[in-house]
Amino acid sequence: MFYTYTGNRNRLQNLSIAGILVLLLMSPSILYSDATESGITKHYEHSLFATTATGIYGVELLIVGHTLSTGNNVIEFIIHDRDDRDVSDAEIGVTAEMVDDNHHLVNKPIILEWGEGLYRVEDILLDKPGHWKLNISIRKGENKDIATFDFPDIKERDINAGKNTSTATIDTSTTQISKKNLFIVSYAYETDPVLVGNYVKLKLRVMSTTERPIDDAWIKISGDMPAHGHGMPTQPEVTEELGNGYYIIDGIKYSMPGHWTISMQITSQGQKDNVTFNLFVK
Repeated sequence: MFYTYTGNRNRLQNLSIAGILVLLLMSPSILYSDATESGITKHYEHSLFATTATGIYGVELLIVGHTLSTGNNVIEFIIHDRDDRDVSDAEIGVTAEMVDDNHHLVNKPIILEWGEGLYRVEDILLDKPGHWKLNISIRKGENKDIATFDFPDIKERDINAGKNTSTATIDTSTTQISKKNLFIVSYAYETDPVLVGNYVKLKLRVMSTTERPIDDAWIKISGDMPAHGHGMPTQPEVTEELGNGYYIIDGIKYSMPGHWTISMQITSQGQKDNVTFNLFVK
């Protein structure tokens, strides 16, 4: 079974899945329960919903920014099994193809897991308008299945969107608390000056919220330019662990001036969380 997106996304109101879960704690009436034809329950009223091909899983999906368009896209989704249990630690694959001309994604999306069945996929680069299908493959143990979402009218992105956004509303702090309040993360540039087109190093520090240094963490890094719909031309990575919670990240390269975000997924002792920094490159 697949879901066909019709273009009316006004009801989403910019809520991400993580945002819905936060609101559920304050307002249980947001929870929506609807048994689908497959028998798997749809939990959130405003999500896009699909069951996998053989009915093993249900996938509820939200598009960051309301709608898919040409350029870089981000989605978030939660997976449940037939017993309404969260499907965590699954092997996830994301592909997309155009229905009419056998055209596929030109890059490999970045997949992040938030835990409790929540996943985020960044760098879904759609380079042509038209009819696309998005496929999410799920493998958990011996069970493997795929959910398909149909988007019949992907449009060209408005390149002027977001250019007049006030920078006063964007938090550019170099210290942030991760989304699930597991880590305090801060960074400083090791490279001076920071120039467009040059490689940049960051010195990162990761601590628990009780200010205990976090060593031996696994850190996955991605960069994005929200107003222009593209990511970095490189894949940054941790190149050195200094101890006491400090890490060196190398391979950051800003391809143009403007507003950038750097997102990190941090895993330590079985706990995963995500943090995002906003910065402006001149």
